[in-house]
Amino acid sequence: MLNFFQIIIVLLFSGTTLFGAQNTFKPDSLKHTLKTTSSDSVKVISYNKLANHYRISSQLDSAELIAKEGLILSENNNWSYGTALSHNNLAYIYIYKFDLESAMKNAVAALNIGEETNDKENLGFSYLYIGHINNLLKETDEVLYNYQKSLVLRKELGNNYNLGFTYSYIGNYFLGINNYDSAQHYHSLALATRKKTNDTRSIADSYLLLGQAFFGKKDYDEAIKNYALALKKYELINDKRRLGETYRNYSEVFIQKNEFGLAEHYLNRSLEIAQEIGAFDNLIPIYDALAKVQEKKGTYLDAYKSLRKHIEYKDSITNNSVYREVTKQILKHKRDKEEKIKQIQHEKETETQQILTAATTGGLILVIFFLVFIYNRLQIAKRQNEVIEYQKKKVESAHKEIQDSISYAKKIQTAILPTPKLVKEHLNQSFILYKPKDIVAGDFYWMKAIGDTVLYAAADCTGHGVPGALVSVVCSNALNQSVKELQTTNPAQILEMTRILIKENLKSEDNIVRDGMDIALCAINFKTNSLEFSGANNPLYIIRKGELILTKGDKQPVGNHYNEKPFTNHHFKLNKGDMIYSFTDGFADQFGGPNGKKFMYRQFKRLLISINDKPLDKQYDILNNTFESWRGDLEQIDDVCVIGVRV
Repeated sequence: MLNFFQIIIVLLFSGTTLFGAQNTFKPDSLKHTLKTTSSDSVKVISYNKLANHYRISSQLDSAELIAKEGLILSENNNWSYGTALSHNNLAYIYIYKFDLESAMKNAVAALNIGEETNDKENLGFSYLYIGHINNLLKETDEVLYNYQKSLVLRKELGNNYNLGFTYSYIGNYFLGINNYDSAQHYHSLALATRKKTNDTRSIADSYLLLGQAFFGKKDYDEAIKNYALALKKYELINDKRRLGETYRNYSEVFIQKNEFGLAEHYLNRSLEIAQEIGAFDNLIPIYDALAKVQEKKGTYLDAYKSLRKHIEYKDSITNNSVYREVTKQILKHKRDKEEKIKQIQHEKETETQQILTAATTGGLILVIFFLVFIYNRLQIAKRQNEVIEYQKKKVESAHKEIQDSISYAKKIQTAILPTPKLVKEHLNQSFILYKPKDIVAGDFYWMKAIGDTVLYAAADCTGHGVPGALVSVVCSNALNQSVKELQTTNPAQILEMTRILIKENLKSEDNIVRDGMDIALCAINFKTNSLEFSGANNPLYIIRKGELILTKGDKQPVGNHYNEKPFTNHHFKLNKGDMIYSFTDGFADQFGGPNGKKFMYRQFKRLLISINDKPLDKQYDILNNTFESWRGDLEQIDDVCVIGVRV
């Protein structure tokens, strides 16, 4: 158990992760601290930070030695947090050295300590490293399981750097199985989260990995753009290993563009760095790519030499017994946990028997002494429980205040939505599938009746959650004000006026806010069977006798835009039985299915065509069940709104 001073030390350093982050202190400052401090806890933290500096600088042997100093000191002081911290640091260093057996042993050791002490911070790292090692070994069944365990802990603790770290590893997994849409999604989440930390190295990592996702999607311009951003940041912190990897990624783009001279140039730069720092695992893909480029250039002797080097390094790693040993270590960890549970049960039974024997043979005095001791421990436990209960009530009170605020925000947002009675009155043959990602949403649906014409819309405002909900209130009010002032049912004119109001409401003295909404706005008259439509980025589907008629919205939002144009008004003559669908992008963009990919609009169209002739309540159920089934265990990534109206 941590003493009071150790707890203070953990809290002081908990805002900055030790693994992969840019150094908070200079090496000289850390060395000075190690010489001058009398606190073993401070020394352990400093050892691990210094080891982290050496790892980032590719001085891996020095990093290993320093981290081991921290481990020894933690173990000597029985400091479980510091011991798990040092084991995790060593695991990451050994991953860099491609010593996967040592990496797994240390990650498992940290995991065991974390589970015993409920140390969620170190558990988050342990699950991540075990998942990563499984990924390197192609043990794919274990990868996402461990990554998801890490993700749950990181979200609970709320450390942005650590959360970005886990998002990034999940993105890497999807890169490895060529699922580039999912890879781009998770690396974008990682980048957005990491930008909140201003940590140069982790941001650079996300740019590099986003570049790889775009490369996989054959979007070479975006790939080069992200590689260039990564390169600038790696140069700032002199991370040679990542510089070498980025140069190799550059070369792959130029290979695809048949610019073999540039490709060979960047591969040679990558090769020099890999040889300098001893990154032998990087030499395998470098020599392979060099052989292919040199063959294309017609320098066959160089190509032969590079191919020989590729095979030589590949064989040296493939034949290494490390792979077999690491797999054994994974299984051993599972067996060790089972044995440990049995051992604890046995020790408890033995301890109980010894107490009974001692009580019988030692007499009444020993029993009284034992009872006094138990009473004292119970009193201490009681006081501790009172403190814990007090802290728990404080946390629950704060949590309740936050939840009450969000619930009140939900009431405000619900007030802007048309009531079920109003929808039934004006759109009798209709359904609305509305699924906010969070308690409140950036998506909303809207309705207004003027004479025989019913105006209705599915809208998607910038963001989701509380920020999106705030923008949705502004946009809904702007729609209401536009209709009131214009007294028109022309959708294009309404959107023009709404754009002016939104820009005015979301403008500040210092800057123009780039918020607004995408929308599909319809004006339907059931007496004349006529429909007018205007859209901002969102389309309209009309399904007539099993055929889908697509009408695209204008490629601009309702709000500030670099190239604003007048909105287009579309006119339709409707037939009895037509189904009209308006929607936001949340359904089609949801990740899921067996491969974690987006649902996509093509599949969304097929689904609507297949259900358009069914009763409206049945259509609602099919859409809702299909969405949930597709999403599975993955998180919902955006708000969802689908409106279906039958003529």
